[in-house]
Amino acid sequence: MGKDKERNGGNGGSGNGSSNGRAWYGYVEGHPLTPESYYKITVEPPFGPGSRISAVFTKTDGGPYPPPFTLTLRTQIVNALALGVSQYDESGQQTVAMRPNV
Repeated sequence: MGKDKERNGGNGGSGNGSSNGRAWYGYVEGHPLTPESYYKITVEPPFGPGSRISAVFTKTDGGPYPPPFTLTLRTQIVNALALGVSQYDESGQQTVAMRPNV
């Protein structure tokens, strides 16, 4: 499922805005498990197999930084870093985008 999603746009139809109270937050710098390391973005992040986090799709309170990460999202971030591939939630929505290696 993941490879098909990555070939076909992979974001479950979220576009470049927020969906169901969630938004994309780009990884800027710092520890990848802390919300302060991310900033809200208005473009769809690049993704594919890679060794670095590009962005996370998580709940939003409307501010520029995401609220505290859930245990599930933290686990998905760690899995993405360990495996080098983007992660998806149970509905098939991409939640962690990896920056493609170039």
